[in-house]
Amino acid sequence: MDWLCPNYSEVLHDRLQENWGQIDAEIAIKDTIARTQTGNLHIAIYDLADDQAYLSFAKRSDDEDNDAGSMAYERQYTRLDLAELFSTVAPEL
Repeated sequence: MDWLCPNYSEVLHDRLQENWGQIDAEIAIKDTIARTQTGNLHIAIYDLADDQAYLSFAKRSDDEDNDAGSMAYERQYTRLDLAELFSTVAPEL
């Protein structure tokens, strides 16, 4: 996405201004991204203060399940504990 898209950038501006000073991962997911409706392939949100990452991926285009949204912003997020993830010891080869 480029930033010369008023349909996205104006909504993004409004959401950031409305939530200024209180944006966390939950607000980013439930309000900012959901209302801006951007992230058709994947979304990654990093909460560096809490060592968490939240990831969402689009559904395959050939998936016939019509119950769930197909865009990344419409789908469930997976939370990763970055401290745990990066403290994993590499296997010996």
